[in-house]
Amino acid sequence: MTLAVETRQRTLAEIRDDLNLPKNVRAEIIGGQIVMSPAPRLGHAGTLSLIQRQVEDACPDEYLVVQGGEIVCAVSDAVLIPDLCVVPWEAITDDLVQAPTNIVELVCEVTSKSTRRQDLADKRAIYAAESIPFYLLVDRLTASVELCSSPKKGVYRSTETVSYGELIPVPTPFGFTLDTTRFPDHRWS
Repeated sequence: MTLAVETRQRTLAEIRDDLNLPKNVRAEIIGGQIVMSPAPRLGHAGTLSLIQRQVEDACPDEYLVVQGGEIVCAVSDAVLIPDLCVVPWEAITDDLVQAPTNIVELVCEVTSKSTRRQDLADKRAIYAAESIPFYLLVDRLTASVELCSSPKKGVYRSTETVSYGELIPVPTPFGFTLDTTRFPDHRWS
């Protein structure tokens, strides 16, 4: 009797799913690696809450603002967990495990010491390659906010940057001005 054993290499997503991490640890797949980061500090979470309130108020009725949802990036072969994203209601009512990037209207990342490099470079490139219309990046080191838009051929063609305390316009379909005056300035050295 001969026993045939099938062997195959496990995917990063399978390995990540088997890690059995605590709930306060994020595990994303970026650049062919599993990248883990701790739960955010209160300054990070508070900034995100201030953003979420404003985006929700301006969000078209057919969209919902969510925190902590996974998005699967087919073009970039990545799985990311943006701090905040805007998706159609159907993503929630269908109870998707992961949102495909073609339904994501906006992503937002608030930097921290452990994620700043990924947020500024890796995720910007991935979100642009995936043609996500808006990438809102809050850089806590420089106390600035950048809105990237108009992705084309893997690059955001338009960016606008303001310092904390200033206003930044967010175009249609949102059509509002993000007020950064209450963002806590917790620059680190």
